[in-house]
Amino acid sequence: MRLAFGTVVVGGRPAGAVAARQLARHGARTLLVEASRYDRYRIGEVMDAYGRYLLRELGMEHVLEAVKAVPCDGVVSAWGTDDLAVRPAIKNQYGAA
Repeated sequence: MRLAFGTVVVGGRPAGAVAARQLARHGARTLLVEASRYDRYRIGEVMDAYGRYLLRELGMEHVLEAVKAVPCDGVVSAWGTDDLAVRPAIKNQYGAA
């Protein structure tokens, strides 16, 4: 048997799942490929709170439950410098990441 897909999305985390769903909803024959079984906690993977809002708007907030996402009350990061940037969730209009 030969299967034909017009689009292949690699990665089934929230961004990949949303992309695959939107493509399929618009008629594309879409295959979503994910290597993981989501059976382990992934430290450091954070989706911005606006992403949660978008998933809710698309009726796909269950994707976060499927990957066992936990709220993130703030993010501390450094990009190309030793200075830390602190972004607490309380200041984000969409809430926790």
